[in-house]
Amino acid sequence: MTPDRALHRDDREDIEGLAHRARIILPDVILPDGTASPHQVTVVPPGVSLAKAFLPRREIDGPVSTWTGAAIVGTREPDFAAYVAGYGSAIVMDDAAHRHITRSQSAADILRWLYDITGIRYAPAAFWKVAGWEINWAANWLERLYAGGPMVELIVAERQAAAAVRAAWMIQRQGNRSSLADSGVVQVARATIDIIRAFHRVVEEGLRETTDPKHRENARMANAAIAQPLRSCVAALEAAAQPRQLHHDRQRKIASVIEHARRIVEAIGLFTVVAETIGLRVIRIAEALSVRVRAKPLAPAMFAAELQELADRVERPMAGTPTDAPPSWSGLLTGDLSRLQNPDPQARIDLLARVRTDLVYKLVVTRRLDRVFEALPWMAAPCGAFPLTFGGPLGAMASLFEVARVREIGLELKRRLFDAPGGPRLDARRGRREFADPVKVSRALRLGTRAGFLLGSSALSHHMVQALLAGGHFDPTHPLPTLVAGRLNYDFATAMQDPATMTTVSETELAKPIYTAATYHRDLPVYMGLMLSDLLAAPLVDTFPGGARDPGISRFAALADARRRKLGIGSVPLSVADAGPANRELVRSMLKSLDTPTDGRDDAWRTAGIVMGNADDVELGHFDARHARHVGKRDDHGGAVRRRAFKIHRARGPAGRSLERLVDQARIWPGGKGKAVSHDRPLVAVLTGQKVLPGLTPVAQTFIPALWFRPGIDRHIHAWIAAGSPMWTPLALGNVVHAGLIAREVQAVGTAMPRLFGMPIPAGLQSRILVPMWTGLAGITADHAHVR
Repeated sequence: MTPDRALHRDDREDIEGLAHRARIILPDVILPDGTASPHQVTVVPPGVSLAKAFLPRREIDGPVSTWTGAAIVGTREPDFAAYVAGYGSAIVMDDAAHRHITRSQSAADILRWLYDITGIRYAPAAFWKVAGWEINWAANWLERLYAGGPMVELIVAERQAAAAVRAAWMIQRQGNRSSLADSGVVQVARATIDIIRAFHRVVEEGLRETTDPKHRENARMANAAIAQPLRSCVAALEAAAQPRQLHHDRQRKIASVIEHARRIVEAIGLFTVVAETIGLRVIRIAEALSVRVRAKPLAPAMFAAELQELADRVERPMAGTPTDAPPSWSGLLTGDLSRLQNPDPQARIDLLARVRTDLVYKLVVTRRLDRVFEALPWMAAPCGAFPLTFGGPLGAMASLFEVARVREIGLELKRRLFDAPGGPRLDARRGRREFADPVKVSRALRLGTRAGFLLGSSALSHHMVQALLAGGHFDPTHPLPTLVAGRLNYDFATAMQDPATMTTVSETELAKPIYTAATYHRDLPVYMGLMLSDLLAAPLVDTFPGGARDPGISRFAALADARRRKLGIGSVPLSVADAGPANRELVRSMLKSLDTPTDGRDDAWRTAGIVMGNADDVELGHFDARHARHVGKRDDHGGAVRRRAFKIHRARGPAGRSLERLVDQARIWPGGKGKAVSHDRPLVAVLTGQKVLPGLTPVAQTFIPALWFRPGIDRHIHAWIAAGSPMWTPLALGNVVHAGLIAREVQAVGTAMPRLFGMPIPAGLQSRILVPMWTGLAGITADHAHVR
């Protein structure tokens, strides 16, 4: 019945572990031009203990009793062990013991890893419906990044072309009255030529391995499908370059260039991630670029010749005129696209191979998406394979890592619910029984039960601090009075032997609303106020918004489903108008994965409409019983899960709302004169640290995938709190009322604990570790009321 040793730990050990981690300097790995950085190894300063710096569940596997560092889970911290010289290979490369993908892996291995960390193994069809893309597409993309060769050159060409198209579209959409050279459409046309040349090479090499004549016919049809919009694209560019052209007509032709290029780039974007052999994969091109007039098949030699002719025509309008990077692209997701300034098509193709995509792969799988975004922002351009996902395939990985982060927290919540398998659940009913009886409290602390750990972990919580400020009695050995005295040698179990302290702590705990609320959400271990099933459901809204859909999304889904049926991969029963069952089954899959991580069918596309549970799936069974009792039969009320997620989302208040709006603007392609607005610069400015979000409510506790591109997005708020929340700063003056409420509490604690605030603690340690923990933004916490 006694839990693992880790249940007896407290914040002092976590702070020590995080302090060791904070001193480690990660290498750049890759430079903005895509080449390898000279810095590939982590710098570990003297005195730093790597054993204490590792985080559980990701960098350290095995039982929690072996953890030596911070026992904090659910962070957006990277996995740094792979960069430690002579150490990462021994710790992380052993994939039999650690599920880290940091060396050569097949797409199947990567898919298994993604299933392991996200828990969506049992409902891939539901994920397809909710997300709008397949998880194995992300696995294929990663495997191809590592493998190299012509395919990876096509991926680089597609990513850079997508960035150029998006930048030119954004400038044209905003009515910028720029010249042809400044509009960026020449770079767009060159990028389109390059992506088609790279595509042609991939197809030709792929067809050498097949003797099926149908595959070659498919390729000829794909060539013809690409050639039509490419001809129109080049013709529109030539028309826009005519000297005697009205501004309105020129802008209309520029828009036509961009639109034709976008269609080609989006179709090839899907081609770069799907799994079929080349001979079958090219059918997607013909389907995505279908036109009313069926084109005649185009043989490879004829296609190559026409491609060269079109490449020459692209250069004629700008002959002798430098085509530098358009100034209007500043602040957009372009990065170093200097390759597109070269008028020589072959030279541009040769430069594709310079990009070290194997290093991009390493950064991605070690969850350093922020470094990829910083060095190669064009990697985060929109992609036709991942509609409605900000960041393209990089954003898709951010979405998966966010789901994985939530599941990681879910595993910890589940561990805190039971003293032993099959034992009583730590819910409000059990908490009332135990915490109202001093004898039971003493026993729980002596045996280290889950109830005892819950009480001990709340010793520094907001509720206890308020009790201290209100004059509640605490024994001198309790953590709060010990900190008031400026010391750290507290002992919670000893303090609870004092009857008055026992009364204060028990009454403060039982005064929480959870003990009196008339609701069936009664588990005591929670994260940000969310019990386990709600925690897994909440990200459905943030991570997969589903809103702001443009007209093309329905066509994309229909084409993808049709392709799956034609290839005989399996039916997609959840691809129906009602997404309710898909949301429900996605949550049920994650719940099942907590008890049954795998059933051995790692590559199965499960077409069943309902995740099948068994007697050992405790959390899934608990969810089903509660869901049926309070909502009705699952197959009749599938939408209840997402409605619950929306309710949680609204109850969260303003946290993340401004960031959500910026992400929505940057992930859509609105057409016509509708209300939807597309704008990339505001979000890019926030994610690159040039600007901060308005308001003082931290957003890192939300489930927005774009936060992986800037994990330290709340650092300015943390630094302000660490400085004592001065009201004269611009941050406070811009939010006087909210700042005053926070400052009043911060300063009240500072007055009560002057020696604590006077400790010689480095400012960086305060703002990066202590303040996030105190405000409930690190680790597992139920204490979030005071940051709103």
